[in-house]
Amino acid sequence: AGDLICQLTLEDGPFNYRRSATFTFLGLALVAPALHFWYLNLSKFVTTLGLTSNKAALVSVLCDQLVFSPVFIGTFLSCLTCLEGKPAEIIPRLKAGWLDSLVLNWKIWV
Repeated sequence: AGDLICQLTLEDGPFNYRRSATFTFLGLALVAPALHFWYLNLSKFVTTLGLTSNKAALVSVLCDQLVFSPVFIGTFLSCLTCLEGKPAEIIPRLKAGWLDSLVLNWKIWV
């Protein structure tokens, strides 16, 4: 949905069906399963700590942002680069965009 909204409202030029299909595939094959299992297990982990609701929320956010996000952003960028047919560009793309993406993620969620 994000790519669709971006292409239809923020960008000029023809609609890029390949890009939309790539992001749809990534959403179905990578993002949805990863988030499902991460939050399922994160919830179980935090429950075992026996924390109050505020402390549990803080631990959840810290785990999410300091453990999951750095790994997942790198995985997402790597998969996206492969699906674009440019596997040789994974390392340069990670060097160029991973940290900026992680910091932006933190600005949004923390």
